[in-house]
Amino acid sequence: MYPLHHHGLAKRTRRPQFRAVAHFLVIDDDATTRSVIVFTLESAGHVATAAAGGQEGAALFRAHRPDILITDILMPGDSIAIVIELQREFPEVPCILISGLSIQSPQSSGVAAILQPRHSLPKPFKLVELMQVVDQTLHEQGLPIPPRRTLPTAFSRAS
Repeated sequence: MYPLHHHGLAKRTRRPQFRAVAHFLVIDDDATTRSVIVFTLESAGHVATAAAGGQEGAALFRAHRPDILITDILMPGDSIAIVIELQREFPEVPCILISGLSIQSPQSSGVAAILQPRHSLPKPFKLVELMQVVDQTLHEQGLPIPPRRTLPTAFSRAS
């Protein structure tokens, strides 16, 4: 960040200003999945806010008004009911559903019918698949798609 010149003095280098393309809210009760999605979105130049459940997600949604919502279908408690209520209140915000169950399963299809997601991804999914769905949703919303950056190939948690 501050390279040392031959005199041993640090000189501030000028970094290009980058404006985030879109703001995402990621709601998933699985911490690893949530972290991987947020990391991937941020690596692509977006802003991503994360919530572990519906109540936290609703508060963050109202505080930050994301451009796109990415949410798990199967979460404990009344999380999905809260997400459904958010979608009814803010139908202009597109939703991308992620689920460990098939979207066609009876449990998932009922929720999907109510949320009317733009796209869905079955878990596990590849990061490239996530970004394809994200780019498609950005395009549908008329938001710019950033130049493709190298996506992380692995994600590891600090122990």
